[in-house]
Amino acid sequence: TPQGLRVLILRGTEGRDYLRRELERRGAAVQVRDLYRRVPVTPTPTAIYELTAALATGTAVIAVTSVDVLRALVRIVPTELEATLRATTLVVPGPRVAAAARELGWDGELIEAASAQDSTMTNALVERARVAGPAKGA
Repeated sequence: TPQGLRVLILRGTEGRDYLRRELERRGAAVQVRDLYRRVPVTPTPTAIYELTAALATGTAVIAVTSVDVLRALVRIVPTELEATLRATTLVVPGPRVAAAARELGWDGELIEAASAQDSTMTNALVERARVAGPAKGA
């Protein structure tokens, strides 16, 4: 139990507060310090072209590892591809990111992994393919 522990949480600005609240609820003395800031990059024309080409195949699968990544993706997609993007199969690290995708209008298949670890995301996609066959449009 964390009762009586002193815990320092280092995080990005605007980071989630769940860990702090839970540790405090269990009796820990918690301090939170912001260590870095998440700033989305401006995609290069090549990156936009590659995204456009992938979406045009109808068989693309996109993996995002956080709500921030998902929001950045939705922001950068060209307007004429918004519907195609939102219809694309999306691999996400759990129900929180899946819920955010639905709130952002995602209507494509959502594959929920247990975490954002590369191996877990990969295993979720492999398992989905094993159970259900090729992704929509494949």
